[in-house]
Amino acid sequence: MENEMVSCISLWTWQGKGYSLLESKRDISKSEYCETEPEYLSASEKLRELLGTDQIIWCDLAKPEEQMLNQNSKTKALWKLEVPEDKILRFVDSYIWNKILGIECRLPMGLRERCWQESINSNRHFREILEECRKEFFAPRPEEDLWTELFIEDYLKKGANAIIPHPVEEGWIRNIRY
Repeated sequence: MENEMVSCISLWTWQGKGYSLLESKRDISKSEYCETEPEYLSASEKLRELLGTDQIIWCDLAKPEEQMLNQNSKTKALWKLEVPEDKILRFVDSYIWNKILGIECRLPMGLRERCWQESINSNRHFREILEECRKEFFAPRPEEDLWTELFIEDYLKKGANAIIPHPVEEGWIRNIRY
């Protein structure tokens, strides 16, 4: 039987300076999001139920832009990780997560592109079509519908994040930028 090589995925995560991904237990109630997002604690509890743990780390699948690096560098460290695909707990749609939290973020790129194409084909103003799409996208929906759409298989999808276990294995760490 041949040894199968597990592929690794590059991930990035912002953490408060002085916080180690290698040790300690995470306390969700101390997250900065608890202060800014009223739904965060209850949504995190539901996520814990679905994952079977609250010891998780949210990671981006794309390296942050330089502007973000400069903006966050005063209070946070950026960890670059190489995580074996089979160690990733789940991939999530960040747009759906934001909808669960009640955050109106920017529309997904694919939807914005469809709005642009519709404006070309219909001779309607792009902003008018975009506003219609925004209203439809952020229209209230049953919470259970959102939770069933949260986990995704296609991690190459724009807006996807990865959830990995905490603490991380030391061998996953490639760089920490303070």
